[in-house]
Amino acid sequence: MSIKSDLENFVSIAEDEVGYKEKPGNDNKYGEAFGHNKVSWCGWFIAWCAKEAGISTTASSAECPEIPELGLVSDIYKWYKRSNRSLIPNVSNTSSANYPKVGDLVIVDTSGGTTGTNHIGIVAAMNGSTVTVIEGNSSNAVEKNDYKNLVFSGQRISYLCSNNVSY
Repeated sequence: MSIKSDLENFVSIAEDEVGYKEKPGNDNKYGEAFGHNKVSWCGWFIAWCAKEAGISTTASSAECPEIPELGLVSDIYKWYKRSNRSLIPNVSNTSSANYPKVGDLVIVDTSGGTTGTNHIGIVAAMNGSTVTVIEGNSSNAVEKNDYKNLVFSGQRISYLCSNNVSY
């Protein structure tokens, strides 16, 4: 398959999960699939979707569109940085390499800053400066949220993890 079709499949799998809700105490199928249940699970949601799409890896770095089987967002960020696939997002220029694309990951600073690495989601769509993101462990569920100019409900996209292009 091509990178584009692999990532479209990845996003489709994530979209099919929208509405899934955890059980009390962070009990969820995504962390459980990797032996890490009952912990924050936004990263495990990403890993689960990638595994279902056949694009997951346990390697220390990889080319597009491979996605690491990691659960901690800070570890995912470090992995993308090592793989030369971590960027500062730019939604003001659609032709920029830093413009999010479907299938990319975005790391969110839940405190509204620009350098935090405590939440992650999958880019499902782009419309100008609005990034539609599918997120696991968003209000204890899988949700689709719109970040306008990188901001949603006091949270801010701090990093873009490219699954479309390696640098």
